[in-house]
Amino acid sequence: MEIVTSLYGVLIGLLGWAATGLWILNAPRLSEIDRRLMILCMWLIWMIPGLGTLVRDGLLSITSFVIICSLSTVFWGILLFAAHLVQSRE
Repeated sequence: MEIVTSLYGVLIGLLGWAATGLWILNAPRLSEIDRRLMILCMWLIWMIPGLGTLVRDGLLSITSFVIICSLSTVFWGILLFAAHLVQSRE
């Protein structure tokens, strides 16, 4: 039961990131690269407290927390950069 309550924090982080991402994508004043960079930064901002609930409850060590946040941010960065390269070739 402890795992389920901790996953609520992760779920709130994911939903918050998705809502912020949709808001950023609909911002007409931002360039495409600015939108992608802001979405990437929002991932880190939302997932620190989201995954922090797992650390708080002792289900995840701080070292694992840092590794997961870092790798997931790098993954999203590579994905967004690759999407930019594909779109710029069209």
